[in-house]
Amino acid sequence: MVPCEVVVKSVLPFIRRQFVVRMKNEGRKQREIAAALGVTEASVSFYLSRSRAKPLGKSAEAAIAKAVESVYSKKEGFDAKVCEICRLLRKSGAICEISRACATGHEKCGVCKTAVC
Repeated sequence: MVPCEVVVKSVLPFIRRQFVVRMKNEGRKQREIAAALGVTEASVSFYLSRSRAKPLGKSAEAAIAKAVESVYSKKEGFDAKVCEICRLLRKSGAICEISRACATGHEKCGVCKTAVC
């Protein structure tokens, strides 16, 4: 899989869940969370119930959680935050780990660290 496919299929749902849980813990309403993330209220409910965003493995989840923490309070939109998280994950090699877990036989190709997005 191309690194961006890995992000869309596996990483983005997990990032959204991280943001949803964090915002809910701050006392925000599901309607407000949905508007901030550009998803439906039903999606927010699924993220909260863990019905969406399959587990990625402890090291990948820790890398994503760390990246979310580093950009969470920035005064930029969710889209910009996701792009920054993706860059951080690519630079650290976490996307390669996730990609190897998602597609058997994936070798470390270096695309993540050399591509510019």
